[in-house]
Amino acid sequence: MQVFRYLFAFFFLFFVQFKHINMKKVIVIIPFLVIAANIFGQDTEKINKLTRLLKTNIEDTTRVHTLNKLAEEYCTFDTVLTKKYISESLVISQKIEYDYGRAEAIKILGVMYVHTSNYPKAIKNYKDSESIFREIDNPLGIADCLLNIGDAYTTAGLHEIGNGYTQKAFAIYSKNNATVKQAYCYNNFGMYYIMTGNLEESLKNLQKAAEIFKKYGTIEEQYSPLDNIGVVHLYLGNSKKASDYFKEAYNTVKPIATPKHLSHYYNNEASAYSVLGKNDSAIVLLKKAVKIDTEIDSKNDLATDLKNLGDLFLEIKENDSAFLYFNKAQSIAITIENKRTEISVLNSISNYYKSINNVEKAIEYCLSAIDLSTISQNNEELLGALSNAADLYLLRKDYENAYKNTYRFLNLNDSLKNQKTLSHIALFEEEFQSNEKDATISELKLDNFEKESQLKNTAIIVTFFIFAVGLLTYIYKRRSSKRFMKKIEEIRAKNFDKFHPLGNTLVAISQQINELPAEVLASKLNELGTEARRFAHLQFLPDFEKTTAHQEIEALVIEFRPYFKEKLAYLNSITDEKWKSLSTELQTLVYISVQELILNAIKHAEASLVKININIRKRKITLNYQDNGKGASDLNSADAGRGLSRIKDLVEHLNGTVSIQTAPQYGYACDIEIPEKRFFSLF
Repeated sequence: MQVFRYLFAFFFLFFVQFKHINMKKVIVIIPFLVIAANIFGQDTEKINKLTRLLKTNIEDTTRVHTLNKLAEEYCTFDTVLTKKYISESLVISQKIEYDYGRAEAIKILGVMYVHTSNYPKAIKNYKDSESIFREIDNPLGIADCLLNIGDAYTTAGLHEIGNGYTQKAFAIYSKNNATVKQAYCYNNFGMYYIMTGNLEESLKNLQKAAEIFKKYGTIEEQYSPLDNIGVVHLYLGNSKKASDYFKEAYNTVKPIATPKHLSHYYNNEASAYSVLGKNDSAIVLLKKAVKIDTEIDSKNDLATDLKNLGDLFLEIKENDSAFLYFNKAQSIAITIENKRTEISVLNSISNYYKSINNVEKAIEYCLSAIDLSTISQNNEELLGALSNAADLYLLRKDYENAYKNTYRFLNLNDSLKNQKTLSHIALFEEEFQSNEKDATISELKLDNFEKESQLKNTAIIVTFFIFAVGLLTYIYKRRSSKRFMKKIEEIRAKNFDKFHPLGNTLVAISQQINELPAEVLASKLNELGTEARRFAHLQFLPDFEKTTAHQEIEALVIEFRPYFKEKLAYLNSITDEKWKSLSTELQTLVYISVQELILNAIKHAEASLVKININIRKRKITLNYQDNGKGASDLNSADAGRGLSRIKDLVEHLNGTVSIQTAPQYGYACDIEIPEKRFFSLF
């Protein structure tokens, strides 16, 4: 029976694990399952029968078995009576040298320690029991102990270690053809795969267990895998199917059902309703469970029921009712020394304070949960507490502590490193790293605050320095701007002679005006107007306080496009709002650069195709130019080279860079980068 009880404890591990993958709706209700083993532990009729048998004159070996059975019945809810019966059993077993009875008694003591969350003692007792079974060469006894050790490790949150012991037990059961015992292992494997997120594999193992128990097992044994399959479907998001399995499980055990079976069924159905968002219906069912557990005085289950009710009320924002139930649950958990439920309640109270924006109080309760989990060596509860602590520290913008708690969470159990857990870790790591600099600066500021007088003196010096720098900057920028505009005018003056056939055209027209037909004359005059507009682009600098370089470049491209046989392509990736925010100097430089490059393409490169692309990369204006002209082997000796050299001077004046690539028959390529905001130098 002790093995069977622990199968139900696995439910809790599963749901806590999935808490870290956003199954918050389910987590509200499910922790009650950690006490589900008690359903099968408190059979009043059986206890009375065993007690009466103990009062009769029976053989010592029978008395040992009776004492062990009574201890087994009480081990989940009454530690005093359990220890009493175990002590009597051990004394008699020692006296008559009955090693099997002694091994069983020590094993049951391990079960009791699991229920009091004392996992090291539980594992020690199981291993002591295993040693005795090895001495008397009892393979099935050894396998039972291995299975119990696996359950204890898993209940404590060490899933991989626990699964390893279950595998060893399964090997022994298989060798000895213990089919029903193998079903227990399949059930455990199913719960292991739930905890590690492999729900498909979990269903396969649980269905194997269900088939074996249906054929060979008792009613209670048939109940367990059906109930577990319902839980898996709950996590698969199929609440209807989960509810069907819960009902099938209850109907299976109904012929021998106790009030605790009904209470457990109400809890299961409440879980399904909670996932569907039907919190009111879930609350009604939980209140029924509370009533049953109160009547039969099942304090373990009652504490969990009350805690779950509090979680549901917290979910629907009825904070006062939630806090009331949490207090009741905590009081009962402390009284019966149920550390697991007490830790769970501490986490829920922490969530309550978080919901009313009292982060400091929330952290206080969360840290209490961490301390209690650490003392009781309950890794599974510790995982939930560490995750909550990380969330709360992040809310308080204490990134260092959020980072530490998250990494402690990750390192606690390798088997929990599934994709969503790693995403959870990555989130905190990103938050921590991105704010690490700010946190360091804040610490420095706090340190410097103690040196207030020094800061005041420093502030005066810095203020004076900033004023001096600002004044020098203003003077420098004024002079720099004048020098810049002077260079612009020099370039424009030198460009006038590149593109002005207006005089020749006028002379030709005047000489032939009487001889030319009217249509030809009109065409010539139209060409003259076009040339005049193009010349105006070279002669007059746009007012970039009223327009933008982009608009003027578009007009420039339209005017000069007829000079290119194939295409003059212009692509702008900067928004109008961004252009308007750029300085006049910068826009002038971009415009002049495009103009110079187009003129070079016409006068020197003899290009038929030109591509111009303007963009912003890494806070720099980039101008990429390319043509298919004849190119040059020596830029410095060409007229185009001298024009581009003047552009290069202007670009460097604004702390930019110019890169030119050319070769005979390969055209020109020019890349210009100019900082969006100029960081000037006084030297």
